Amino acid sequence: MTYIPTPISGTGSRQTASRRAVDLSERLSQVIVDYQRSFPDTRPADVQQAMRLAWGSTLDTNRQRRRVITLLIGLFLFLLTLGLFVLGA
Repeated sequence: MTYIPTPISGTGSRQTASRRAVDLSERLSQVIVDYQRSFPDTRPADVQQAMRLAWGSTLDTNRQRRRVITLLIGLFLFLLTLGLFVLGA
């Protein structure tokens, strides 16, 4: 099996990983091995770059969700403050 470095540092060991994390890790590894069999000229740098791209798209989605939630909370607090100010005046 090929060594696949990941862009995440400080990850836990296999003993501390959840069953789902271990299963996902095994599936990802198998997909990469199958891909490398189909395309023997695949370089480790290609695998690293693909992993970074996949991980980055996941982070971007989570970042966008956090921004929307933060904006909604800010809007709610603004309207609440405005409402209290109008009622108090």
